[in-house]
Order: sequence, then C-alpha cells, then structure tokens
Amino acid sequence: MKDFALFHMFQTVKELDWGKLASIEKHKWSYSTVVMKRDMNGTKTAHELVQRFETFLTKVARERLGLTEETKEPAGEKVDGKTEK
Repeated sequence: MKDFALFHMFQTVKELDWGKLASIEKHKWSYSTVVMKRDMNGTKTAHELVQRFETFLTKVARERLGLTEETKEPAGEKVDGKTEK
C-alpha cells in the first residue's frame, strides 16, 4: 500500500514590518498519514485538515475575546432546559 504523509502547522504570528512576521508561540509540526487507496480523491483528508484548522482558529479567537468554556451557550434565555430566542 502507498501512504500519503501530510505535514502541517498552525500558528499565530505578529507582523513586525511590511512582510516580516514573527511567531507568537512556538508550535510543533504535526503530521498524519493516509492510505491513498482509502481516500482516492483526498476529500476525507482535506475535510479533517479543515476541521483541525477551524478548531485552531476558534481557540485563538475565543482566547483573544476573553471567552471561556462556560460561555459556549447560544444567546437567549433558558426556560425548562431549552433555549428561547
């Protein structure tokens, strides 16, 4: 079988000057392998990578906005355990 190895890293950066970026935090490279016969067109692999990126962006945005895990509730009042809008 032939495997496909995908290396990726998500990180936040700060612009120091025009076109000059600096990492805010140190991050390690991540990788995943996929048996190419099981994902011929790469749809599953691409979807998983996009999901990881979405999780990363959501975490960064929540941290910058000062949101905590407790504030994940949708807007609206709870009545009898259900949220009304």
